[in-house]
Amino acid sequence: MERTENINRQQPLFLSFDEILQQDSMARAIDRFISICDLWQMGFQAIGSKETGRPAYSADGLSRLYVYGYCNGIRSSRKLKNECVRNIEVIWLTGGQRPSHKTIAEFRKNNVRPLQKLFHRFTALCREWELIGGELVAVDGTKIQASNNKKNNFSRKKLEDRLSRIDEKIKEYLSDMDKNDQSEDKEPKAEKSATGLQDLEARRDKYEQYLQQLIE
Repeated sequence: MERTENINRQQPLFLSFDEILQQDSMARAIDRFISICDLWQMGFQAIGSKETGRPAYSADGLSRLYVYGYCNGIRSSRKLKNECVRNIEVIWLTGGQRPSHKTIAEFRKNNVRPLQKLFHRFTALCREWELIGGELVAVDGTKIQASNNKKNNFSRKKLEDRLSRIDEKIKEYLSDMDKNDQSEDKEPKAEKSATGLQDLEARRDKYEQYLQQLIE
């Protein structure tokens, strides 16, 4: 039921941390996804502090943070760090950890290829769980040309070339995150949405299926 009165800020609340987060939050899907991934097999490295001897931040916590940023178009390590303080979903995902922006950036730099694999796998899983939709095409009675044109006609070489180009664009996404970190002290720029990258991952998944069918 909707509330029309403010809650007294001094009033104690007896709630578990889990009750604060909505049941249909995407953060729960991200948490479940990371829990079933073998991050060490994918090549992830934890981030620690050699100078102070403090325990390393776990790879699963920082991976959750990056997948959340991937889904919400947050490319700056400083902005991800801020989300760890003010965003209920991120606080829930990371278990209340507050890594510095340098730790977050270092984790990305040391795990570029594993993060690429993780983003690709997450997009494929979201398609399987029907959390993201496919393409919808609607036509009326207008006569149109057949779809057997160059764009819809695939060979092994063409599929491999397209997969290679998509991988390069994913690398550009991670490279953009580095550039955003380096330009934080300059005039802020608007964040680009991660929707385009998710589309790339979806296309990559489709092309891989085509390539497998072609091989078979």
